[in-house]
Amino acid sequence: MNTITTKKRFRTLVNMLVYSGTFAAVYGCIQYFFGLSNYVLQEDVYGNLIYRSVGAFGLANVFATFLAMIIPFIIYKIKITKNKFSKFINVIFLALSLMGLYFSYSRWAIVCLLITFAMYSLRRFVHRVIHKKISVFKITFLFPILIGVCIYYVNKYSETINTLFFDRGSNDIRGSNLTFVLQNFKPWGSGLGNGNQGVIVDSNYVNVLIDTGVVGLALFLLLILTIYGGLRKRAKGDISFSNIHIVTALSFLVFILNGILETPLYNSVINIFLGIYIFVLNADKSILPETEEHLEEAQEELKVKHKRKKRKKYRLTW
Repeated sequence: MNTITTKKRFRTLVNMLVYSGTFAAVYGCIQYFFGLSNYVLQEDVYGNLIYRSVGAFGLANVFATFLAMIIPFIIYKIKITKNKFSKFINVIFLALSLMGLYFSYSRWAIVCLLITFAMYSLRRFVHRVIHKKISVFKITFLFPILIGVCIYYVNKYSETINTLFFDRGSNDIRGSNLTFVLQNFKPWGSGLGNGNQGVIVDSNYVNVLIDTGVVGLALFLLLILTIYGGLRKRAKGDISFSNIHIVTALSFLVFILNGILETPLYNSVINIFLGIYIFVLNADKSILPETEEHLEEAQEELKVKHKRKKRKKYRLTW
């Protein structure tokens, strides 16, 4: 907050996020296509051994979490960019990031991103219906068609989806580890880093619970709900991708959901995003770009002023 004090510096922060995500994704794609990764998927698909992209992170799941949390900011960059060529370049950045995310074959990061944008799309759809910004034709015909297309592709690739995202040996290992640590759980906690009993526990919330106890988990949940609620409140009804508070809330929602089956809080590369979320929540309004809603209000005010000026000129002429 002491460093980013102008809109120019805020744009620099956004650019750093976008470019770091894109470069990480490009490196991940190069790993995948040129066989530079030795991180092998536990299962094979149709007899072929699948290698996972890890970028510079060493672990595919951490790489995927990083990309999933940055993708909303790339979409924000596309939305606010006016120059068509620059917008096209940012669209390419988004495509590369999605490719890098997919080639990580990190199931939960992909699912979290899908859930986040499904919730956003539903909210935006309801918002547009309430404010009569969407026609009855689109509601009646296009929405069922979209659902039908999604069902078609899920059914078509159901076997591959099941193999890559659900039918893995790691599921049993995760389940047994969770059962083990919960059996040795102490309500007051075991101390940071001590509750997992030497096994890998893939869940933020279980890790916080066994480390800090019931009180620690309650305080952590209060923290994330306060940040998320604050971002939603500061959005003030504008739910477009040009609203940095909405975009930050989407990225934070990925962090929250990802913590169910992963441990982003316990990774120093990922938990730095908490600082970004808190910064956006508390940043001075003067350094943040104006949202679409504010721009529309400003345009309406200008129109009203212009009409008043015209009337005054007419009266003076008369």
